[in-house]
Amino acid sequence: MILKFELLVKVAAVLLVGWCLFRVTAPGRRKRFFPLLLLACIVGTLIGWYTCSLLPNMTEPITITAEGTQNEGASYHQIAVSGFSCDGVELPAVGTTEGLWRTESDGLWWVEQGDSRWIEGMTQSVSFQIPVGWERYVLFHAGPDYGIASVAFAGEVYQADTYAPEPDTIVLRLPETPSLVLLQNSLLRCALFAVLAALCTALPYGCVLIVTDNGASSLQDKLHKYRFLFEELVHRDFTKKYKRTALGMAWSVLLPLLQLLVLYVVFSAIFASDIPHYVTYLFSGQLAYNYFVEATNQGMSALLENAPIFTKVNLPKYLFVFSKNISSLISFLLTLIVFFIFCWLDQITFSWKFILLLYPIVCLVLFNIGFGMILSALNVFFRDTQYLYSIFTTILMWCSAIFFSVDQFSPTAQKNFLLNPVYVYIRYFRMITIEGTVPSIGYHLWAFGYAILAVVVGFAIYKKYNHRFLYYV
Repeated sequence: MILKFELLVKVAAVLLVGWCLFRVTAPGRRKRFFPLLLLACIVGTLIGWYTCSLLPNMTEPITITAEGTQNEGASYHQIAVSGFSCDGVELPAVGTTEGLWRTESDGLWWVEQGDSRWIEGMTQSVSFQIPVGWERYVLFHAGPDYGIASVAFAGEVYQADTYAPEPDTIVLRLPETPSLVLLQNSLLRCALFAVLAALCTALPYGCVLIVTDNGASSLQDKLHKYRFLFEELVHRDFTKKYKRTALGMAWSVLLPLLQLLVLYVVFSAIFASDIPHYVTYLFSGQLAYNYFVEATNQGMSALLENAPIFTKVNLPKYLFVFSKNISSLISFLLTLIVFFIFCWLDQITFSWKFILLLYPIVCLVLFNIGFGMILSALNVFFRDTQYLYSIFTTILMWCSAIFFSVDQFSPTAQKNFLLNPVYVYIRYFRMITIEGTVPSIGYHLWAFGYAILAVVVGFAIYKKYNHRFLYYV
């Protein structure tokens, strides 16, 4: 009954989000954007459902005590908890909240003092937190040398005799969780699902609404209209970087290689022994980080550098940020070719999974465009942005695990690295190239979410302050 209620609430939440977005769409554009809205609702539902499946349930405390007694037929009175079963899902006996028993690969063990397996500080009882549910069991190892244990749960005490003539498993069933608690647990999951579904539906759909005008023309129409100007801006921005240099465009490849050489010489003695394929590891981090820094630094100055143009001619100001990012993208793609050569020299196995590198590249391009728009707007109103940003990128370099591994940190600290979008894209590159594994769906969502969020915020700022830029440049 509660599962049906939870399903009904989730479906209602998705329909409500879809209806609200449909209502905020201009009447003349609803038919045109309805397929996109439907697709956004499906994506939001899948993301919300997947994330909720990872959400831990509410828990209840349980205490297991070794009585120190045994069945008449038993030869010893050790106790071993192999785990728990909750609604068909088996959980290991780990994460005690109180007490200490010996940890083995197949569970937790209690033995009396004097046994060779006894450890300092071992207690008679251990406590756990187990998820709420309908059918829950405590799983004990059983055999001729196992004794009697008591289980305190929900105000009741149950006894489990784990003696058996042959090695076996003893199962002790626990009472069901009260329906009110299960309902509360379902409501919490429904609330999280509703928030995630709303965000993941509204972000991509809202992005399209923001980047399009209130009239009939869209971003694509404007890019087509100003295609010649855009191409000239890209050509100017790319050639301007290497004007009057002896090596010219070769610097776009040579500079990252020289930086790679410096970093390798400095850090190889410290980290290379612990990190396989350290050259590729270092190059992949530097590749994504340098592209981000170059694209956003150039995007930050886009409006101020092109003020003489847009103060005299009315045209979309985001074209200047786009052109800066495309010129940086060209340099990035040239360096990417060299990166693949290094992968080959480092004996990296090439496979079809390398095609998936298109995903983080596209996400990084979108993220750089959105972040560049935010920085360019801030730099117009607050000129100190460029100096503060240089400090920020220095800190970001050390927080992106470019030349070290996050494995040396605690699990909680490793998860905190995911709050850094640049690290997410760097990690994606390394998982494909070095580890040869495809990132999880959740990891894809992290990469996509950062990109869409940056684009939505960037376009929202441009749309709001479009006319005010003229008074501050």
